[in-house]
Amino acid sequence: MRATFTAFAAKLAGEGFAFLHSRIHSVGPVLTAVRDGLVVGAIGPMETMPAPISKARMPQHFGILPEYRGLGLGRLLWRAAMHWGSADGAD
Repeated sequence: MRATFTAFAAKLAGEGFAFLHSRIHSVGPVLTAVRDGLVVGAIGPMETMPAPISKARMPQHFGILPEYRGLGLGRLLWRAAMHWGSADGAD
């Protein structure tokens, strides 16, 4: 799936995924949604960090390719991210 993240990031470059892709090896994990053998959604980086208001900061990038929206993939990614954060000590 890593190979298809490049194409995904290019399609959502305007939403910050090109930047995330350029730093993918230096940031925390990125959770992905996969359909038809392709990365079609992502949220991340998944890092628990101090924030001014709470004990954790939300992932900076979250997106689903337009042709895969409305299938519940965003909801699944968001829930997976919240589960990951909770398990890692986030509020």
